Amino acid sequence: KMDLGALNRVVEFSFLNFSVIVFFACLLLMYGVSLATAPPDEASIGDLTMNWSKGPRRAGFAMDAAFTAVIGAFILGLWIHFA
Repeated sequence: KMDLGALNRVVEFSFLNFSVIVFFACLLLMYGVSLATAPPDEASIGDLTMNWSKGPRRAGFAMDAAFTAVIGAFILGLWIHFA
């Protein structure tokens, strides 16, 4: 095993745990920026998102949800395997 001195702790730290830390850091940054800036006017964001109250879900929603669950399970499996 190679001795890297002070960098050993960085090299031995799990990248999966690091990704969770980076995710929460980005989450806090987005929250802070949203609090520090003025909200956009309604006209500029009117067509930005889907309005689910206007009608039924779009075609293929169940398939998208299933693929999302499969990808989530895969990521969780990788995390458990490499942790």
